[in-house]
Amino acid sequence: MAKFTATLVARHSDKLASVVAEGTDNGAQAIQWTNKGKPNQEWNLEATSAGYYVVRAIHSGKAPSVLGEGLQDGAEAVQRDYVNKLNQEANDKRQSREHVRNMRAFAKLESGVDSIELAEVAVPQIDDDELLVRVKAVGVGIHDSYFLPGDAKYPFPIGIEAAGVVEQVGSRVSGHRPGDRIAFVSSMQPKGGTWAEYAAVKAGSLIVPVPTGLDFVEAAAVPVAGNTVLRALKALEAVPAGGSLFIAGGSGAIGTLAIQVARTRGWRVGASASERNHDHMLSLGAEAVVDYHDPTWREQVRQWMPGGVDAVMAVQPHTSKDSLSVVRDGGKLITISGDVVAPERNVHVEVVPHETDVRGELTQLMMEVAQNEKRVEIERVYPFEEAQAALAKVQTRHARGKLVLRLE
Repeated sequence: MAKFTATLVARHSDKLASVVAEGTDNGAQAIQWTNKGKPNQEWNLEATSAGYYVVRAIHSGKAPSVLGEGLQDGAEAVQRDYVNKLNQEANDKRQSREHVRNMRAFAKLESGVDSIELAEVAVPQIDDDELLVRVKAVGVGIHDSYFLPGDAKYPFPIGIEAAGVVEQVGSRVSGHRPGDRIAFVSSMQPKGGTWAEYAAVKAGSLIVPVPTGLDFVEAAAVPVAGNTVLRALKALEAVPAGGSLFIAGGSGAIGTLAIQVARTRGWRVGASASERNHDHMLSLGAEAVVDYHDPTWREQVRQWMPGGVDAVMAVQPHTSKDSLSVVRDGGKLITISGDVVAPERNVHVEVVPHETDVRGELTQLMMEVAQNEKRVEIERVYPFEEAQAALAKVQTRHARGKLVLRLE
């Protein structure tokens, strides 16, 4: 049998007392021992309001809990239900293992590996400031497979955007409860992302309610694109009604939504995309469309708006530099992709203001989508099992609208 000896230090008595506790696997006994022997470990002794001390073994393999009543010149310690305590701890651990649920998830199995695999992983355990969401649909994004936190726990489910039903809430979460239908963005979450049957979501994440009448597939397509568009247009509030906006990359999830929101604000909208998408963009409210493959597209925009447009939203990477030439002197260019471009002619160049809070506007946008006042462009809905094909498609950057995974 394993035995251990430790020093008990009565920190809160008038005079420190040294007590030896000798224990075995089957129990522990604490006896008074003042100024005798050379104990080899130190235990923590904490005073309770009743004047007793709870003793915890820090270094031993098993940690008996002993009640010790402190005296001025010494201490008495007696065993209290140590065997029962060990049995209860063992039972708690067994029940904890039995209650661990598994789920399907598309995950990176280890750090440094590029491949994504369908795996069986544990349902995440939430902290008191988190929600556990049963995922119903996932919005597929080009960054999903490599937008990972540095402290990710592997296997790590990828993804940042989804819609689903709240199953559990932490003790410090307010404003959400089990059964709520929500759409959300959950990024840099060490417990994993949204390409899974369940996701742990920080209460402070971007979370909006899914209105009645809006299905989860449509709801999952809104948060990232809607949040991006609303933040970008927030930076363009100085553009007056009747002003002009050119969208470089108008056929994707962000561009199609931006056309509609800009038109609602009374702006005149032009956009670029492949010719096969021109009729579609015109149907959404664009009044001038150009093919970015055509070397004369900049001249075409200038013909539409001879003095230059008031603002440009450069959605696709590497479009900011070329688009700068169609902005009027003193106008503004917002780059979605983060292109670095030197300003000219007093044109203000900015990236999307990521700290801008647009939850209220996003909630309203969700309502407009539910009421068919705005259209969410979804190119294709994939079964969850075909997630890898969806990722490959979105990474071509030629999807028209959003790609969504369905788990229902």
